[in-house]
Amino acid sequence: MDLLPQQVLALTHKEFYMMMEQKVEKTYDELERESVKAMMMRTAYHSDKKNMTATDIFDRNKIEKEKELDSEDMKEKIRKQNEWVNNLNFRKEEPNG
Repeated sequence: MDLLPQQVLALTHKEFYMMMEQKVEKTYDELERESVKAMMMRTAYHSDKKNMTATDIFDRNKIEKEKELDSEDMKEKIRKQNEWVNNLNFRKEEPNG
């Protein structure tokens, strides 16, 4: 936290609690990053490829393309849902007679 004792004592309980939560989340983020690094190193070590490149393990362009495709699918799904909603008829039909 890098705070002096006076600074800690000046915090409200809520502020202190939020700072502690933030510290825990930051630690979790670091651990998650390190686990991804370990998995990438394991993938590279156990790969059958002789001349492996960084993009064989992680390709940002491929992920961006997948995101783009996902967003296109989502747009199409929303368009179909909008058509369905527009076709709904909420008018009360009067009985004949």
